[in-house]
Amino acid sequence: MKVVICGGGIIGCSTAYHLSLRGTPCTVVEKCAIACAASGKAGGFLARDWSNHYELGPISTESFDMHDRLSKTLPQKTDYRRIDTLQVSAREGHTSGPRNKDSLPSWLDGESLIDIGEMGTTKTTAQVHPYKLTHAFIEEAEKKGSEVRIGTVENIQFNEDGDTVTGVLVDGKVIEADVVVIAMGPWSHQAAKWLYHKIPEIKGQRAHSITLKPQDDVKSHALFVEYSLKRGERKSSEEKPK
Repeated sequence: MKVVICGGGIIGCSTAYHLSLRGTPCTVVEKCAIACAASGKAGGFLARDWSNHYELGPISTESFDMHDRLSKTLPQKTDYRRIDTLQVSAREGHTSGPRNKDSLPSWLDGESLIDIGEMGTTKTTAQVHPYKLTHAFIEEAEKKGSEVRIGTVENIQFNEDGDTVTGVLVDGKVIEADVVVIAMGPWSHQAAKWLYHKIPEIKGQRAHSITLKPQDDVKSHALFVEYSLKRGERKSSEEKPK
């Protein structure tokens, strides 16, 4: 079976890795570089039970446990670790610090903080470096015969009846395929024009991401922060040390 995966992010590379474990090497087509977009810049936060009240709860739990297993089986370092997760409330101009200062991580000075509470422990929350994990997936897949092609997917080709995939057009050249996986993240909707059937619309969510490099070691706490400004606005942010 010839499998072509369109997209070299975490989904595409994970698919290539797990198929290669089952004896099916793949061709991963990526326009820029492996993990060049969100897969290389995300916080890598993992929660075991935060989706228990939704249909995806069992999948979320299995995914969390799978990351723990991957940390033991992948030879590459992916910076997987269990972490404590805290909900932090802060207000501009507040100076007396939080009521429960004992829960304060050592790398926070407490300025502007009103309250701090537990959202997750090392039993329920964890973190992985998504860039390193994505590269670990593709490196292991390549060891089992998969390959990466840098290029732009221009079309998906079908047989005359339009019901069977025959290949993927990449930079004017056809890569033969029996199966095509669309793993292009928020760009996946571009594949709709190549297909005979509609596909769900996938949208990206734009947000700022700032990376700081402290001089001292930062302990493994993830923070979900609600910050109130004097003019009444409320802002939310997430801090995840890597």
